[in-house]
Amino acid sequence: MPATVSVETDKSAPPKPASRVKKARRKADAHRWIREACGILVLEQLEQAERHLLEAHVRVDQQRKIVAWLAREHRDTTPARDLLARFGELLKVHEQDAKRVSSVLVQLDRGPSH
Repeated sequence: MPATVSVETDKSAPPKPASRVKKARRKADAHRWIREACGILVLEQLEQAERHLLEAHVRVDQQRKIVAWLAREHRDTTPARDLLARFGELLKVHEQDAKRVSSVLVQLDRGPSH
């Protein structure tokens, strides 16, 4: 019967430098991919926020015209003014949302080191 040779390996030995570099590159690539994917999602959110902001501006302008027309016609403007105030509040919310999404995009552009 042939003799069996037992070879002990040191499992606690540090990985080879080349494998550390490969792991670091893979990790950096994964982080870059995640930042890019997040950036795409944030861009979509920013487009939506800007679209909502534009629509809110249009609603406010239209409602102002309605209030002015009602006033010229000597009609009650109270409900129209109330609606204008609500549209104004909604406009502020959309402005804040667009600013928030823009700041997230800036942070993504800076990357993890900033």
